[in-house]
Amino acid sequence: MSEALTTQELQFLDSSRVGRLATFGATGKDDKLRPHCVPVCFARMGGEIWIPIDQKPKRHNRLRRLQNIEAHPEVTLLLDRYEEDWNQLAFLMIEGQAEVREMPEDVICELRVRYPQYQSMKLSLGIAIVPLRSVFWSAASAY
Repeated sequence: MSEALTTQELQFLDSSRVGRLATFGATGKDDKLRPHCVPVCFARMGGEIWIPIDQKPKRHNRLRRLQNIEAHPEVTLLLDRYEEDWNQLAFLMIEGQAEVREMPEDVICELRVRYPQYQSMKLSLGIAIVPLRSVFWSAASAY
């Protein structure tokens, strides 16, 4: 991941609490490809960004983001900082390849450290993203 993301981008990533995961896939009766974007929690480990599939209530057992990743593994993860003082605005967009798989124990531990709500949840399946390209922008001269 160090090649795909700069030190400044890694600091922004690590300080962000929530991101938005964008996938795309066929939906509806016409099977037209459409974007799909959801808020996510995440942790960075071993060159990958991990998003857990947790036990929060979901509308369906088969999540659209997982179906989309299976069909089209290209994803975008967007992190942003909004402040009323627009001199503090910033965002990081990470494009990468995603795969749905079992999360290693060290990833689960990191997620539980970052998000105490996960301490009482069973975690096993996650989305692993390998960053390939990034765009960082900040209104401040130095983040």
